[in-house]
Amino acid sequence: MAVFTPSLEAGFKAAGGGKSLASFDIAPTVPIVLGPDAAACRAMVKPRLALYVGGMGARGKNFYNELVTRYGYEADAQADPGSLPGRQEGRKRRLRWPDALVDEVALCGPKERIRERLPRWKDSGITTLICGAGAGGRARADGRAGALGAMKPAIQKVRAAIAEHGLEREVIELEVHARTSQQAADALGVTVGQIVKSLVFTVDGRPLLVVASGVNRVDERRLGEVAGGGSVVPIRTP
Repeated sequence: MAVFTPSLEAGFKAAGGGKSLASFDIAPTVPIVLGPDAAACRAMVKPRLALYVGGMGARGKNFYNELVTRYGYEADAQADPGSLPGRQEGRKRRLRWPDALVDEVALCGPKERIRERLPRWKDSGITTLICGAGAGGRARADGRAGALGAMKPAIQKVRAAIAEHGLEREVIELEVHARTSQQAADALGVTVGQIVKSLVFTVDGRPLLVVASGVNRVDERRLGEVAGGGSVVPIRTP
């Protein structure tokens, strides 16, 4: 809040009419990524941070870049002469932003860590905290007093890998159990041919993952031949 207080006071003075912080709602949107690994959760925030700090606005005027500089991260906010950080592809460039900066603008990690850091926001002078549970770190409501539920570990790993590699992808967690390609297609409102299914087999005891279109069946005999021969056994999920 110390960064914004001079601007707010100047605005109140210019507006007149006795306006002040007493009647002004300060409501920042704070990204919340809930998961067991704080570093993996931060990795989900960094690509978006890189986009805004490095890639938003005109080349001669980027307000997000200037704001991060005012936060004390001038060296990290410096843009290259020919292009802005965040417009460059690559994992290192997207994930180079300091963990400390992420922790200043987001709440990441296990629920215990988020609970521990939440009082800092309450004591900062803000009046409303808008929980941003989207954009790569989406948590879902678990039905208990509106609390945010943790992502499943498998989804957490996939989203962290996507963020680490700087990919613009979204993982959709279905609200229903989809054990077949048809069920997944129905839940997503797409055709079965647009679904990619993964099947696990063993060939002479060796695990083998097969990725196929939802409309296709796997020829186990042919699979055995391609895999070098041997007995093919599908691994059934319970």
